[in-house]
Amino acid sequence: MNLFEKPLFENPNAWRPYAACFRDHRTSLLILTLAGLAQSVSWIPGAAILRSIFDDILPAGAGTPGAGLASPSMARFWFAVAELLGLQLAGLVLAWWIRTSALRLSQNMLATLRTRAVAHFYLLPRAFHTGADVEKLHLTMVYETALVDAMNTAVITQILPGACGVVVLFWILVRFQPVYAVALAVMAPALFVLNRAMERHAWLRQERVRLAWEKLSRGVRFMIQAVDLTRASAAENYEIARQTGNIRELRGISLELFRHDARQQVVQGFLLLTSTLGALLAGGWSVATGHATRGDVMVFYAAAALFAVQSRTIVDAVPTVRRGLRAFGELDALMCSTEREPYEHPTGARVTVAGAIECLSMREASFGYRDGAPVLEGASFEIHRGEHAALIGANGAGKSTIAHLIMGFYRPTSGQILVNGLPYEGVDVRALRARMAILPQNPFLFPGSIRENVTYGAPETSDDAVRRALERAGASGFVNELPKGLDSAIGEQGILLSGGQRQKLALARALLRQPDFLIFDEPTNHLDEDAITTLLHNLTRLPFDPAVLMISHDPVALRHASHAWRLEDGRLREVAAEEDSGRA
Repeated sequence: MNLFEKPLFENPNAWRPYAACFRDHRTSLLILTLAGLAQSVSWIPGAAILRSIFDDILPAGAGTPGAGLASPSMARFWFAVAELLGLQLAGLVLAWWIRTSALRLSQNMLATLRTRAVAHFYLLPRAFHTGADVEKLHLTMVYETALVDAMNTAVITQILPGACGVVVLFWILVRFQPVYAVALAVMAPALFVLNRAMERHAWLRQERVRLAWEKLSRGVRFMIQAVDLTRASAAENYEIARQTGNIRELRGISLELFRHDARQQVVQGFLLLTSTLGALLAGGWSVATGHATRGDVMVFYAAAALFAVQSRTIVDAVPTVRRGLRAFGELDALMCSTEREPYEHPTGARVTVAGAIECLSMREASFGYRDGAPVLEGASFEIHRGEHAALIGANGAGKSTIAHLIMGFYRPTSGQILVNGLPYEGVDVRALRARMAILPQNPFLFPGSIRENVTYGAPETSDDAVRRALERAGASGFVNELPKGLDSAIGEQGILLSGGQRQKLALARALLRQPDFLIFDEPTNHLDEDAITTLLHNLTRLPFDPAVLMISHDPVALRHASHAWRLEDGRLREVAAEEDSGRA
């Protein structure tokens, strides 16, 4: 069970993963804690000075009507006041330093946490990503980390200094008036019982808020992506009503949580004020009856007021910490996932592929997705550098699965895939992918310019290299006709381009890397026969001479292939290119 699925008082261990995130910042955290303690300890000499003013200096004549400004008693008085002001000023400067340093520490910790989350994201296998809830994953890595940021600030700038202050101030109260300090001590168990009674309700409301946020975010993403569908279906009013319902639901649930937090803080504040007022009244009674000096009571009053302020600071931070710890739980659950890429070695020991990919082969490989029938059974083939091979089969036969196996996205359940005679198990697959490129059926293009999309992963590439890649992909013609050329925007998923233009742009991105092995997955979906012929002709003239695997259900793609395989019923058999071309 996730440690963060229950309220804090039911899982004290929930703090451990969060505290572990400060492991690399222990020195900074220790310095801040000591600084907060020093700030609190500075109240001790202040209390002594305050008591001296009321018990010694003022009774000695500084407070009498006839005391002159230059009298020794007045000099002592102003000197004591100056000492108090100096302590206050030093405390304010130290408080400013603590807050700015704490914010810096919080941002450093958060940056480390986010960086770990991003790095962990790429350790997870393709099987995880294909089955993941994309919207929830997005919220976890963005929205939840914002809540963790707020919790960091609350913990470092409110709870830690507040806790130090409460301990020191209570010691001062006990030191000067131990009997009446008990009135404040009664507050602690009362607050604990109150929080225990109200926390479960707050926890459940908080979870409802998170789910409502997820629902709203999912709806907005759909609204943006499906704008053409909505308009074509004349469903604008329907979609507006649906999204408005999500907005109102989030508003209602958020207000319910905020009201609950406000009620909790009011009750806690009432307990604080009541206990503080009781202590102050008790102090006044002790002066009136002669059981305490005026200095003792003034110190007690000041310490009790500061105690209430520090306690209220801690109380006010509780809702923020509660939300942040729950959000951290979502992120921690993601980073605790033990799923890894298929060829990720626990020890990190790898054999890096030396030189270019000269030969890639599959030997008796079988594969099946979870809870499904085998997609591939005992498949074998071999492709050498410079060869143009074809893989054909009906839609859904599993051709794209073979491409994913070659790229190392999945691992055969039996058999092997080898590069230059080395099995993938002993190869750095990430380094191998850098020498490969795949053009999927529906290439991913992101909002930005043509240059940004083509140079993704290599932004320092020169414009001359970009133009050569565009020319080899057959895309230079339409790019040159655009008013802004390489700087032309293509819109979300390349919506400003045609299907064929998107395919060529994605091919240019693949060719820019000058791969040793190039995979085309169903290129005929967006290109006509003449464009395919031109493209395949261009590929034979590439100076870096890659191996090319053309995956298609269309036999037209086989006309330029030197080898061909057909995939049927999970089995792969070699065929002559002319045999399948004649079936067109």
